[in-house]
Amino acid sequence: MCITSGKGNLTTAIEYDFKALEIYKELKDSVNIGNSYFRIGSLKYFINKDSNMSKMDIINTYNLKAETLYKKIKAYKELNKLYRQQFVIYKQEVDAYKEKEDYKKALEFHEDYTSVLESYLVQKHKEEIEIINKEMELEKKQIREAEQEKRELFIIYFSIGIIALLLVIAFLIYRLSWHTSKGKNEG
Repeated sequence: MCITSGKGNLTTAIEYDFKALEIYKELKDSVNIGNSYFRIGSLKYFINKDSNMSKMDIINTYNLKAETLYKKIKAYKELNKLYRQQFVIYKQEVDAYKEKEDYKKALEFHEDYTSVLESYLVQKHKEEIEIINKEMELEKKQIREAEQEKRELFIIYFSIGIIALLLVIAFLIYRLSWHTSKGKNEG
């Protein structure tokens, strides 16, 4: 997200995001509902429109809504964007409080930053595990299908072998009976 304009444009952007949020809710478009919460929180963070809430409370309120929704619908790409944006904001807050020499606040934001980083890494590992599990399931399915195909081929070849054996036995019985009946006719 690139914020380069004045607060007036940001206020208008927030209004449009709220309108979009309502439309997405009507459409039950979960990903875009989460994206709207994410944008609204980010924009409100930059202009601090809710005067009775701190900037971080504002963004955490909206980001928590987005995060909860993204996790519910397994929208990992969006969730990762959210975490990356939170890294930047927490890092900016840490740096700002360090400059003011308010190390207690800087430490608080650093702990929040670490918490978000941990959540991001846990989420990333969950994604990787899910991908590995899907690959393993696909591999198992392919192995089961190959084994099933081998069993089916074995049954087909075995059946053909039994039929061929029965034909040979039938031919030998016919031939033996033909020689026996020919021998009786000559004698």
